[in-house]
Amino acid sequence: MTWNYLSKYRSEIYGCMIIWIVLFHWYEVFADKLNFNWIVFNLISQGNVGVDLFLILSGFSIRYAFKKYESLTRENVLRFYKRRIVKLFIPYVFWCIPYLILSYFFLYINSVAMLIKEMLFIDRHVSGFWFIGCIFVCYMISPVIEHLLRKHREKMVIALTILYIIVLGAIARFFPDAFYKYEVLLTRIPAFILGMLLYQWVSEKRRISIRDILICLSFILLRFPVLYVAQRTPVLRDCSVLIDRLLMGTMGLGVGILLLLILPYGESSKINSCLGQVGRVTLEIYVFHIGLKDVITKILGPAVSTISRPAILLIGVAFVPLSILGGFLLEKYFNFVRGKICR
Repeated sequence: MTWNYLSKYRSEIYGCMIIWIVLFHWYEVFADKLNFNWIVFNLISQGNVGVDLFLILSGFSIRYAFKKYESLTRENVLRFYKRRIVKLFIPYVFWCIPYLILSYFFLYINSVAMLIKEMLFIDRHVSGFWFIGCIFVCYMISPVIEHLLRKHREKMVIALTILYIIVLGAIARFFPDAFYKYEVLLTRIPAFILGMLLYQWVSEKRRISIRDILICLSFILLRFPVLYVAQRTPVLRDCSVLIDRLLMGTMGLGVGILLLLILPYGESSKINSCLGQVGRVTLEIYVFHIGLKDVITKILGPAVSTISRPAILLIGVAFVPLSILGGFLLEKYFNFVRGKICR
């Protein structure tokens, strides 16, 4: 098994991650009712780690995209930005903004000021569609990182990433209100940079040793002990959320390795094929299920806290396939819009 398997099974891993994320958001709505200690619910409750693995995979995928450019000239960088921004622009303008406007009239947005903040990713938790803002930031910084890596300045990239983390830590310590408004987005950037750094191992098809596997799997086991210590250490307590987000990034890599131990056994199976198909429309599934979750929450209203566990499980059983179906329908819709715009 080589690190190239992360690329070979990228679509299947994307499929696993988006299903995990969808289940996590369903769990999040009904967490008070799903607090019994079943392994499956403990696993689902960690579904936000799927975002970090998604960003790691996106990191080395971006470097594959840069391979078509022999040099990072101004024209090539602008061409890269145009291609990537269009992929975000269409879902955001033709789905997210109409959804947010409808939310002002029917769902959770209760003022024009809140609507504008949600559209501009400056509301608390950076809007329900914060992931689009995160990917946008990653796209914007990737040519700079690519330039440094082409110059074999990996140590500089690592040093700049550490400096970035230190700055985030200082903001968390001295400006907690500002930090908590944007942390869900900004703390995920290092996972993307980690993916860009991994590209060398992936492209060279470097062998994944037993040592590599044990180290990556240890990331899964160490997250909660390290977080426990951080939360009880006065000098680290204010930065415990930042530490947890960074640990989720390394945990995401551990989950990726764990999937690589499983997916090759289903090489030509229908399960892998279905996961691959789902993995190709992750952004569409993401934006659709965010809206679906809010609609379900609005319809249930106060009943969310009183609904029975069997009903919650039934909603979960329906929520995943509906989200996937909605994602495929959005893909057709976005392709139609893209065809009209990009003639």
